[in-house]
Amino acid sequence: MPGAHHTARTTRRLGRFAAAALALALLGSVPGCACPPHGRAAPTGAPSAPARINHIVLFTLRDPADADALIADARESLAPIPSVVSIFCGKHLDAGRSGVMTDYHACVYVGFDSPDGYSEYVAHPRHQQLVARWKDRLAGYRVYDVLDPSAQ
Repeated sequence: MPGAHHTARTTRRLGRFAAAALALALLGSVPGCACPPHGRAAPTGAPSAPARINHIVLFTLRDPADADALIADARESLAPIPSVVSIFCGKHLDAGRSGVMTDYHACVYVGFDSPDGYSEYVAHPRHQQLVARWKDRLAGYRVYDVLDPSAQ
């Protein structure tokens, strides 16, 4: 069992990753982004936020070769859900930075305007079917839900 120091260090690292993933979403620099900018209000000179509620899932697959299939399936399955206002799916970008987490095979980001929209997504048959198709092929996953109170 990890000690308190290890747990705190891991939590800080995971928090930094979630912030980095959200920053990539905000900047729109993730290859394969399936959504156009949504024109949300932002402070002068700042990029607009893609969504008020940001759902980030990092997947570890039993077979890493399945990453492209998961990414394609997630994009095709989740983008049509009515409450989804932004989405991107992709793999780790090796930018040569030693502090960047690499312990996942695929990332799916989905944005929503409201908690009700997020709840609708979770219960939507397309989301439920995607989860059912992939659950036996996953070694694990981590979910980060981030509220951007400045996004309108």
